[in-house]
Amino acid sequence: MKDEYVQLAQVYRPEKHFIAGWLMSEKLDGIRFLWDGGVTRGMRVDSIPWANTAKDKSIRYASGLWSRYGKTITAPGWWLDQLPDVPLDGEGWTKRDDRQSLVSAVKKHTPVDEQWRKVTYKVFDSPAPEQWLKSRTINNQHCKMTIPPHAIKWYYDHGGKKGIGLNVHVFGRFNTQPGVLELAAQWPLPMMTSDIENEIRV
Repeated sequence: MKDEYVQLAQVYRPEKHFIAGWLMSEKLDGIRFLWDGGVTRGMRVDSIPWANTAKDKSIRYASGLWSRYGKTITAPGWWLDQLPDVPLDGEGWTKRDDRQSLVSAVKKHTPVDEQWRKVTYKVFDSPAPEQWLKSRTINNQHCKMTIPPHAIKWYYDHGGKKGIGLNVHVFGRFNTQPGVLELAAQWPLPMMTSDIENEIRV
């Protein structure tokens, strides 16, 4: 689970990317969390093939929660107990303009309950381990909506650069603050490694 095993979004270019029919959501400035379904929880880190143990010799057991670089994230047991037994990909998040306290909570080798009570997991994918490099569809009725071509329009202008947005009558407007990115994703979403062109920052 090194950096190249994490799907990253490319920057939107209107002359190159046609995103009608894609899903769109706000791109949170959180910390990437990859939950393996709990299969490695309690295992020795040095026995896990994808674990990145460089500079983290003091962490001996995995939590099942991983960073994008394959580092184990030592969340409290009560926090991990709330996660399902399926793999998840998303962002650890507290609130806007709070990244410093989020990093402080996540980077500790001994988790602090008070800090982790503020951390939520904003999930955007549920990749099956055996299908990380294959196309798949999430079996979730709430994730099957797509954006019709007529619902896409230009609606904000930051620093002379236009951004692509959604018609408020379809999903509502995600971007309510200047500088907040939005993420458009092709659906069904083929899971591929590194920067790809079916997930775009707009």
